[in-house]
Amino acid sequence: MKLRKLLYIVLLVGVTAYQSVYAQSPSFSQFYNARLYLNPAFAGTEENAIVSVTHRAQWNQLEGSYLSNQVTGVLPIRLEKGIQPRGHIGGIGISVHQDQAGPNGSFRNVGGNLTFGYDLPLDVQRTQHLVFGLQTGFGQRSLSPEGYQWGSTYNPATGQFDGAGSGLAINDKAFFDVSGGVLWQYAPRRKDVYYEKESHYGKRLSVLEGASLGVAAYHLNSPETSLLTEGSDPLPVLFKTHGSVVLGVTEQLFISGSAVALFQGESNQINVGSFLTYRMNRIANEPTMLRVGGWYRFQDAYVATAEVQLPNFHVGFSYDMNTTAINALSNPLTTYEVFAAIRLNKHGSSRLVY
Repeated sequence: MKLRKLLYIVLLVGVTAYQSVYAQSPSFSQFYNARLYLNPAFAGTEENAIVSVTHRAQWNQLEGSYLSNQVTGVLPIRLEKGIQPRGHIGGIGISVHQDQAGPNGSFRNVGGNLTFGYDLPLDVQRTQHLVFGLQTGFGQRSLSPEGYQWGSTYNPATGQFDGAGSGLAINDKAFFDVSGGVLWQYAPRRKDVYYEKESHYGKRLSVLEGASLGVAAYHLNSPETSLLTEGSDPLPVLFKTHGSVVLGVTEQLFISGSAVALFQGESNQINVGSFLTYRMNRIANEPTMLRVGGWYRFQDAYVATAEVQLPNFHVGFSYDMNTTAINALSNPLTTYEVFAAIRLNKHGSSRLVY
């Protein structure tokens, strides 16, 4: 086996070990679009039914690169009848994900989550919201030892790794997971709008168009995830904090900034960046948004993004360029991510907070 290929395998095993830390909440470059993986409270912010898909291919230049896919659906909950009808009060989210890495996708992590979000308006005009989220789910990790080199398969007589199997007691591991979060949102309505079902995009009240601040904790029960029969590998609690602000430059041009920080055990990740958003002419009484943005993931990568948001369809693309010393193996290491979403049963406007 060539040294370069051996380095790839060693590297990928390390990536697998690191990435599996985020077993129930994959880390996406477009974190603002993969919202249930950013904070369970986002299940309570969608005023319209939405289905979204994200595909991420990381470090494609390496053999056995890391692939991640997720599908999410959110169904809003509305209280339209009774003595005190409140309109939108929250939502239910369902999400499934599948990750793989290594030769022939030998390492796999699959799972699903059920999320409930409760939306509490803080003022009569419903410009400020405090949203609570609770998420429960399951995950399963598996590893096929074929394609790797293990010490137990080394034959000193031939000097080759020609044994069979890994010599390790490896079993698929299923586990239960619990997560939660809270989110504050400021999404002002225009001065010619009062009722919830009307559009947010009337005359602008001020330069501040939207803002958000949230905290979330994943893997609150620290589930056991070891693939070894006699091993122990409890998943540490993953803490996330995030915030954003959207400013109106003109009636059609907006600039936004946001940041997210992840902390888990001795590991951390910080992303900061900005969007430039242009609102085109209205289609079906709703604006069409064009967005371009740039992000920096500290000590890891630069990220470029582009999005188109139609009234009922939203698509985004991001491209990462790695900045670490790992580039010495294959220069440069890159990652791409594609996001698409469809909104159904239009009841209200999306809150402009990113």
